[in-house]
Amino acid sequence: VAIFVGMLVTSRINFLYVGMLLAVFIGIYHRKQGILFGFLSTLTAILLHAVFWLWTDGIYSPLHLVTSPKPFINPVVMILAIILCGLIGLYTVFNVKETRLSWLQFGWICIFVPVFILSLAELLFNQFNFAIWESANYLFSASPIFMMRFVLSLPQSQNRHS
Repeated sequence: VAIFVGMLVTSRINFLYVGMLLAVFIGIYHRKQGILFGFLSTLTAILLHAVFWLWTDGIYSPLHLVTSPKPFINPVVMILAIILCGLIGLYTVFNVKETRLSWLQFGWICIFVPVFILSLAELLFNQFNFAIWESANYLFSASPIFMMRFVLSLPQSQNRHS
């Protein structure tokens, strides 16, 4: 599963830390398995990125986002983002439970907050010009997790029909 997660997170650069996030969730209750999961998923992602980056002659997507500086990511935005994400990370570590719903809830928060900060910073930088708001699509990257958490939290019907 860790290798599969490592393969999945290469699809978008903002997912690179998802393997480590899952490793933290696992590590809260099973330290060795969490460390192994984090190591394998991160190593797989880095190796795949490295292979394809070396294989391409030009810009390698999605890693090109790391090398193309965005003017709206200034030191103030970075400091605020690091502080907010750190606080949410600490809150998560101390409050996540060993349940699917808890993992989905905190996973969604940990994925949504960084992309929300990035997206909001771009929108503010572009003076609320929605026509050129490229990072708005990143806001939806955590939507499947949110929807899964919502569906699984719905009360189960006592009368099941076959």
